Amino acid sequence: VNLTLDMALNMESTFYAAFEEVVIEGEEADAMYFIVAGSVEVLINVDSGKTLRVATLKQHQYFGETALLQADGGRKRNATVKTIMFSEFRLLRVDDFLRILS
Repeated sequence: VNLTLDMALNMESTFYAAFEEVVIEGEEADAMYFIVAGSVEVLINVDSGKTLRVATLKQHQYFGETALLQADGGRKRNATVKTIMFSEFRLLRVDDFLRILS
């Protein structure tokens, strides 16, 4: 069995317009995202309700991998990811990842 092929076959495509939140800090993490096209900014909450941009990601990069690494439960997003422009993603859900590994 080819693990990479199984993961690729179980990914979903999704699209977001510019300036949309893809994931929100503190929400349950249920998938990892691969950027097919477009770009995003990674934001974390800091003191007094301000946000700090800690990264900008583009095509062929990814985010949300901690959702897969914390697959035993208690998965929370540690940052908000927001599109900078229209963006396309492939996402791998935790449930599918765990099924593939078993």
